[in-house]
Amino acid sequence: MKTKDHRLTRIREAFKSILEQGVKLRHITRNELKESIIEMIDGGRRKYGKKYFYPSLDTMVILLAERQHIQTSLRTLSRAIRELKDEFAIHRINRHIRGKGIKMICRTTAYYLLDKGIEIFKKMLRRAQRFLRPLGVPKVASDN
Repeated sequence: MKTKDHRLTRIREAFKSILEQGVKLRHITRNELKESIIEMIDGGRRKYGKKYFYPSLDTMVILLAERQHIQTSLRTLSRAIRELKDEFAIHRINRHIRGKGIKMICRTTAYYLLDKGIEIFKKMLRRAQRFLRPLGVPKVASDN
């Protein structure tokens, strides 16, 4: 079983290697973090061809830092995930294994995108397309 110290050491080492590459990590607002989480879940489920994505929280923190250059804490990430769950954007299912005796141990959590989460992701894509679209420049220049 992983201890809290092991998890924090893994995150610190990942951040250290990212910063050594010259990448600047940025802090973002809670809404931007929620959008990034939805984007990460969608990317993970597409990568593996499943309807769900099942990283641990520390893996999610590392993925956000590596792929989107976002620095966040485990607590902030947990809060944002809980808010997404409360807004019915994602669905979380804890996956348990049997421990000693009758004890059940939560090993991983599967994250499913719900309809609202997919709508948020599509809205993000439209916003990005609008931002990347060339400005309305006329094709013919007028000399008036």
